[in-house]
Amino acid sequence: MAQVLPGNYTSSWVGNTWGGIKFSHVQNYIERMTVTPDGTVYCNAGWDEAHWDNQKFKDGESLCANCSPEVNTQQAGSWSINGSNVVGNGKTISLEKPTAIALNPNNNNQLIIGESGQKRQILIYDVSGTPTLIDEIGAEGGPSANLEIDYDITSKARFRISGHYPAGNYRPGAYHPLKFWAFTGVGMDNEGRIFMAYNENSTGIKCFRKIDNKWYLDWDIMSMHFVDVCDFDRAMMEKECMECRKFMILTFLNLHQAVSGH
Repeated sequence: MAQVLPGNYTSSWVGNTWGGIKFSHVQNYIERMTVTPDGTVYCNAGWDEAHWDNQKFKDGESLCANCSPEVNTQQAGSWSINGSNVVGNGKTISLEKPTAIALNPNNNNQLIIGESGQKRQILIYDVSGTPTLIDEIGAEGGPSANLEIDYDITSKARFRISGHYPAGNYRPGAYHPLKFWAFTGVGMDNEGRIFMAYNENSTGIKCFRKIDNKWYLDWDIMSMHFVDVCDFDRAMMEKECMECRKFMILTFLNLHQAVSGH
């Protein structure tokens, strides 16, 4: 007869800001995002395994725990281009791979671009005259950058993934919130906070606030896996968890993504 031993345990999860599918979680693939002036984020996924294709977030929390899956939309307008010879007097900015674009809600002369080419940065331009780059957010090169940062970054997320990233060196491949890739949306709210959505091998949203000319992480949410297989390293007291693209370190109080193999 098997012996029953007394004890307690707590179940948890890795791979998503929230566990489970009944209430709220970050979708598998965030492909579109828009930000309202009050900082509410609306996003859409082309596919989510739990059918939460549309989500609504604010200050790092899901606002769709009890939302209807139905979304009523209205067309705001449309435009078309006819012919192949298009002539205009617009302004141009040459970039390698811009994949997201937005305007400052309080200043239509400030253009925000998510550049998914080799720079992998958020670029802010003044377009009142000749377009002029006025700010850059993120480590140039994204995950492949050798980032040297002289200040700490801590996510305000109350639990779950992410956490504290001290000042120091983050070698190529080592995760840091300021290493970006694969933008699918950018935006700004009335407070001047910058928002970004990304989708490649993992997906999520980050919100940054500028303090003393430095960009700090205000909040972030992540969906790091789809149907990947993860396992623990028993030799490391099961504090390290690996899957096909990521290596995670568990503190048993919080979890932060240490290395992202993009």
